[in-house]
Amino acid sequence: MENNMSKKLEAVNQVCEMIELICQAGNKKNKYIHLTAVGKKLIDSIMVPLVAAEEEAFGMLTAEEQDILLPLLQKYANVLNTTIGRANHNAEK
Repeated sequence: MENNMSKKLEAVNQVCEMIELICQAGNKKNKYIHLTAVGKKLIDSIMVPLVAAEEEAFGMLTAEEQDILLPLLQKYANVLNTTIGRANHNAEK
């Protein structure tokens, strides 16, 4: 049990090093989440190679394949957003 708790605390600490909460001027209720330098470095190390790989893979498709894929991905994204929205709504109940 102690090992599990220490792993959770370590994960929380890592997140705390990657983000900071900043209050809106004149409004202490609303806070914005900003990435710290550590968070930006992590995101860059993940997202830059990921986007490059996606662009390369997409570029290997023919124009016809791209025309077929894009509407399907849009439909999938819309359905996924709807499903997530329902799940969030149910969780708030």
